[in-house]
Amino acid sequence: MNNLQKFNTPFKVDTTNLKTKIAELEAFVAASTYTAAELAAAVEKSKELYAELDADMTAERKIDWQAEYKKVWEVVSVSQAIETLANYRATLAADLMHTPCRYVVTDTSRLVSPAGFHPHDHVFLQTKIAIHTDDPSKLPASNVPLYTHVIRGEA
Repeated sequence: MNNLQKFNTPFKVDTTNLKTKIAELEAFVAASTYTAAELAAAVEKSKELYAELDADMTAERKIDWQAEYKKVWEVVSVSQAIETLANYRATLAADLMHTPCRYVVTDTSRLVSPAGFHPHDHVFLQTKIAIHTDDPSKLPASNVPLYTHVIRGEA
């Protein structure tokens, strides 16, 4: 493989762990018996309970509050799993880039790490311009502003 081919080859993003997370969440949601209305009501109730946290509570109310929240939390966790699933599926559908080099130079001022990935995974949403390099001092001139992002190493 010559150098030009090496640099023009896209860096494949491993989505195996993300697909595993999706399968686990799908199983969790499928096992739920809650209706959409119950999920929505639980989310609203959790907001009310959170708002009440700021108020002064008696010891009795704290005990009741904890019992109420425990019941609501089970339903809210299903709602959160559904939202997370949607975000993970959007990540799978997105154009992603893996940055194995020390720097990536892009046309955007910040990189976005998609749902299901941590910035330390070096996986980001693909930008229009993405130059992967270990030495940003030898970049060609550009007629658009470019931003150098440190991926590996010190800033």
